[in-house]
Amino acid sequence: GRAGMLRTLTIKKPPHNPLAGNDTFVRDGEDTNGEADDGEFFLRVIVPEAKRIEDIELGLFLSGNFQCRRVVVSDETISISMPEEEAVLDEIPLSECQIKIPALNKVDAFDEIEDPNQYTNCIQILTAIEGYNAGRSYFLQADSEELRNRLVRDFTRYCKQARKRKEQRSQFLRTQEKVRRFYNSELFQKLSALIIVANFAQSIVEAQMVGARSEEEVRQGAERIFDIVNTLVALIFCVELALNAYGHWFQPFVNNPWSWLDIFIVVTSLLALGTLKIPTSVIRFMRAIRIVRLFNRFTELRKLITALTASILPMLNAFMIYVFISSIYAIMGVSFFGRDYPQDFMVFDRAFVALFRITAGDTWVPSLPVLKDDGNMYLPGALFVITYIMIVNWIVLQVSVA
Repeated sequence: GRAGMLRTLTIKKPPHNPLAGNDTFVRDGEDTNGEADDGEFFLRVIVPEAKRIEDIELGLFLSGNFQCRRVVVSDETISISMPEEEAVLDEIPLSECQIKIPALNKVDAFDEIEDPNQYTNCIQILTAIEGYNAGRSYFLQADSEELRNRLVRDFTRYCKQARKRKEQRSQFLRTQEKVRRFYNSELFQKLSALIIVANFAQSIVEAQMVGARSEEEVRQGAERIFDIVNTLVALIFCVELALNAYGHWFQPFVNNPWSWLDIFIVVTSLLALGTLKIPTSVIRFMRAIRIVRLFNRFTELRKLITALTASILPMLNAFMIYVFISSIYAIMGVSFFGRDYPQDFMVFDRAFVALFRITAGDTWVPSLPVLKDDGNMYLPGALFVITYIMIVNWIVLQVSVA
C-alpha cells in the first residue's frame, strides 16, 4: 500500500524531522529504513497538485502544543509535511481512519494543559490498530469552528469513499483469485487440452474430406457439421481467454507471451466466423493452428518450445553464414556454368535453389554432369559440388547442430 501512494525524490542529505522519526525515508521504494550504499536517500513527497483534494495548513498536536503543519488530502491518504514543503513527514490512509471532534476533558494528552480553551476547534483522526499507523491518534486544530466543522464533514466523506473503493478492490481481488484458481486447476487445463486436440482431429478429418471423392450431399452435410463445431469451439476459446484475462489481469497476463498467442488464435477464429470474404484455405489454416495452444497446457511441451525459442538467435547466426557461403557459390555457379547449364545456373536464384537442394539432401546438381562425353571426370563441376558439400554440409551445418 505504501509504495502505491507515494512518489520518491532522490536527495543527498535529508533534513532531520522530529515528527517523522525513523519512518521518513525509504530505499528505492521499499519499506526499509536507512541509507543506501551510495549515500543517497529516497524521500517521499506529496502527491501532484492534480490529485489533491485539500491542501491546507492546520495545527498538529506535538510535544504538548499545536505546531503548524501542511495537510494534503488525496483520494487515498492524508499527508502531513512542514509548511510550504513537499517532503512527507507522515501519512494516514483514508480507508483506515475515522474522523471525530474530541472532548478535550477526555483526551489524555491534554490533561496537563493549564488552559484547555486555547485548544478548541480540534479534529481527532483515529487510525486502525492493525493498519499502517498502528492505532495512533492525530489531533489537528483549525483556525475557526466553521472551518473545523467543514473539515470534519469533508474528511468523513473522504474516508467513506476510500473505504468503499477499498472494499470494491478487495471484492475484485477475491473474485479474481477464485477465477485464477479455477483456470489453473488440473481439471480445467485437461478439459481445455482435450477440446484443442478434438478440434485438431476434426480439422484433419475436414482436410481429408476436402480432397476425397465423396458424394456432394455427404460433403455438404459434413461441412455444415464442421461449421457448427468450429463456431462452438471458437466461443469456448473466447470464454477461456476471458477467464485467463480476468484471473491474471494485468501484468501476469500482458507479460505472458502465451497470452498473446491465445489472443491471436481467438481473433483469427472469430475472423473465420465473420462475414469477411476470407479464402477457405486460409480459414482452414486458422483452425489448424489452434493446436499450438496445446503447448501451453503441458509443462514439458512448454519447456521444449521455450528452449527452441531461445535457440532461434544463435541459429540465425549460423543461418547467415550459410546464406553468405551459398550466395558466393551461387554467384560462382552463374559465372562458370550459366552458359553451358542454364537449367540450374542461368540466374542467381536458380543457382541458389540448386545448392539448397544439396543442403537438403540431394547428392548432386541435376543438370551438372559428373563425367564428360569422353568418359573422363568433369573436374570443374566435381570441385564445385564437392567443396560446397564439405564446407556447408560437413562443417557449417554440423557446427550449428553442435
